[in-house]
Amino acid sequence: MSTFKEINILLLGPKKRNEEICKKFHENNINYSITEKIPDISEIENYSHLITSGFHLRVPELILRKFPRINRLNLHATFLPFGKGIGTALFALIYPVTIGSSIHILEEKFDSGEIILQEEMNLINLDLTQRELYELWINHTNNLFLKNFKSILLGQHKPKPHNKKFRSIYLSRDDSEIFLSLFPNSWDTKINEIKDMSLLISLRYAYILTD
Repeated sequence: MSTFKEINILLLGPKKRNEEICKKFHENNINYSITEKIPDISEIENYSHLITSGFHLRVPELILRKFPRINRLNLHATFLPFGKGIGTALFALIYPVTIGSSIHILEEKFDSGEIILQEEMNLINLDLTQRELYELWINHTNNLFLKNFKSILLGQHKPKPHNKKFRSIYLSRDDSEIFLSLFPNSWDTKINEIKDMSLLISLRYAYILTD
């Protein structure tokens, strides 16, 4: 596949979160559809690519197998393997790990696929609230895709495995909400207000496990 004319994308995720991505597809005359539901197997026959972005449901293996591995992608707002799961920007901040975004091959097991692209994110404003940080992170992830969408869609990146020197647990949205509830102002707690708890949690749960 070498031209955009042959590309037809099924994008799974919220429309608001993916507004800029959809705009980029439209500007480049790339065919796409966006939905927040798991598609029926009969609905995916004409699609060449499957992309998930902010999609909280597990995509069945039966659907994944309909796409070449390099054409099924997930946009994830942490620097994998750190921060696997949903709502995990908070955990990537709490633990002493690399902060950034990842685009990886979509597999049935959440956030386990090989890495297509990664980019670190500089975090210099410690007055951001958790809510503001989350929005910043989403924009960073989307921009990583937007800057490289042509080469990504044309399959020009060689996938690479996760860094095997580190491993992290999978964290759910409920896990994130539990920790946020411990903070003074939940989602509106500033980054610099959680530094003491960050050290405590890091030592308690040993998030990074080296070989």
